[in-house]
Amino acid sequence: VSEMSESAARAKLDEILRPINASVLAGPNAGLAVLVAPLTFRELVENHYYPYAQHKWKEDSTKKTTEQRIDHHLIREFASVRVDRFHREMLQSFLDQKAAKRLSFSLVDHLHRDLKGILQFAIDEGLLHGRNPAARLVTPRGAVRPRKTSLREDQVGTYLMVLELRERLISSLV
Repeated sequence: VSEMSESAARAKLDEILRPINASVLAGPNAGLAVLVAPLTFRELVENHYYPYAQHKWKEDSTKKTTEQRIDHHLIREFASVRVDRFHREMLQSFLDQKAAKRLSFSLVDHLHRDLKGILQFAIDEGLLHGRNPAARLVTPRGAVRPRKTSLREDQVGTYLMVLELRERLISSLV
């Protein structure tokens, strides 16, 4: 055990890390996430994120639909892109393009959350350092929202009239 005090140890650590932090903060990618080792998006997802996420997915159907969505939309688009090359504008443009293709709001929103979650996972696991480039993304307004339909007052009356008494009472409560 060293004779160095905690404050002296922290000062020494700061001294060692100062040049590293300066190059990260002042370099051409200032403020962007930095990879510990070169890692493509495909490698991140398939080798690190999927094994982790499978433990939190409760249903097999969740696993299937989530992996299909990530594979079809995200890996297809970003497979060979190094994760430290992602930036907010690139990812927002991707979501905007998906919305422009008239994909549903739900799908575009899931892609938004998938990107944010995968990149945050990489940061939390120490595979990527810096800020999450997906943290400030927004689901585009142009994404297609389902059309909500409701019955008019006269249609509600017709609907209730065709039901038996029990069902009519239950429907009236809803």
